[in-house]
Amino acid sequence: HTYIFAMSAEKAKAESARMQQETHLNVLERRYVALRDAFTKEQTEKKKALSDCESIKSEKAEVASKLSAADSNVAALNGALKALQAKFDEQGRANKDQEERNDRNLLERDKLHAEIERLTSLYDSSLVQVRGLQSSLVESEASAAAPQAALANMQSQRDMYMKQA
Repeated sequence: HTYIFAMSAEKAKAESARMQQETHLNVLERRYVALRDAFTKEQTEKKKALSDCESIKSEKAEVASKLSAADSNVAALNGALKALQAKFDEQGRANKDQEERNDRNLLERDKLHAEIERLTSLYDSSLVQVRGLQSSLVESEASAAAPQAALANMQSQRDMYMKQA
């Protein structure tokens, strides 16, 4: 009996130890599963982070390429702007020169108009003088014609006397 009792106690002890071991195994399995899941999650996150890093590197390279192209465009636009500014400055100088020529031409035109007015006035006064002289000449011719007519009349009378004599 004691042997059975001792065996039963031993069996119960072994059973208890087995249950403790099972419980401990279950705890270890749960910890293993939790650690495995955490590790898997961490690995997934690392892979995603690496993928994100690669995407960022790719985007960075693309942005650098676009930035380089934009820098080239800015340089080209600056060159074009300088060329336009030079043309604008040249046109401004040409316009200024043209304005100066126009001003000189206007002064010359004003001088010519003044000279035309002076000559027109001189012509008008000369014309008045010529008409006055023509009128005086007509009067002089008229007054010279009377003595000539008298002289011709006297010569005609003299010729008649000479014929009679």
